[in-house]
Amino acid sequence: MPIRLFSAHSDLDLSKNGDLNTVECQSKSLSLLIPIYILASQIAFSLTPENGRHWVATCEDREMTTQRGKAIRNRDHALRDSLFDEAEDRLWDRNRFHGFATIPKTMPYVCRILDELSKGQPLASTYLALWCATWDDAFIKLGRTPDLAFAAGFSGQRGVRTFQDRVRKLVDLGFVEVAPSGAQALGLAYLPNPHIQIMRLYAAKIAPTDNPDMKAKTAGMQAATYNAFIERAQEIDSTDIKAELRRQQRAARLSRAREEEDDDEAPTRTSVKTTTASHRRRPVRPRPKSKAQI
Repeated sequence: MPIRLFSAHSDLDLSKNGDLNTVECQSKSLSLLIPIYILASQIAFSLTPENGRHWVATCEDREMTTQRGKAIRNRDHALRDSLFDEAEDRLWDRNRFHGFATIPKTMPYVCRILDELSKGQPLASTYLALWCATWDDAFIKLGRTPDLAFAAGFSGQRGVRTFQDRVRKLVDLGFVEVAPSGAQALGLAYLPNPHIQIMRLYAAKIAPTDNPDMKAKTAGMQAATYNAFIERAQEIDSTDIKAELRRQQRAARLSRAREEEDDDEAPTRTSVKTTTASHRRRPVRPRPKSKAQI
């Protein structure tokens, strides 16, 4: 059955006779589309027609998203340049200058939630100092702890101790993992995805199960802040948060299904036990009458 796939510049015909055995490419711009067609032909021979259509549709969606993003950036740049003189020359551009750290656009919400969880001991500055000490690999060597403590806002004789206490608090909440190195108990550190940890902490907070330790740990997290965090993540198309939301939804559906099965099986089990007990009960024999009664 022939399958016709459309793109913005050309048509791609995939004819199937038992297997995908012919690929006809008609291009209006060969210099741009030949590499794409080569890749498409390689994938088409290894995929079913349905998957092939899905793959092409996904590529077109990504292309449309990229074009939309470029259009928005171009409008913003035009407005910026009309308001601020020589804005392009005076900005800090990570594509031109070295010494940058990649952070998610949700970082302000992450920092706010950390401060809510810390109960009067702000953790945002400590977490941000650790994040900016990485090389986009979420790994930190804590050998220069006094410098990190100073960057986090702690100085003086107790600055390092206060910084280490905040790091231990982050470890307790699951936002930092540490390993010893030499004589240092906090020698090496790793920062897992903060989005996932925030979502799992909030799921534990609202869960109906009784876990006093987890309830106390997440008591400070506000629902309004968490909802704003999720809303912002959806605005910027945060794929890790979307995937975690789907995972939590599947887990919730499975949990409800198990509860319904248990509720359905509970009366049956009770009736079976009652029936078994009645079968095991011995019949009561009448007592023989005494001579006096006779």
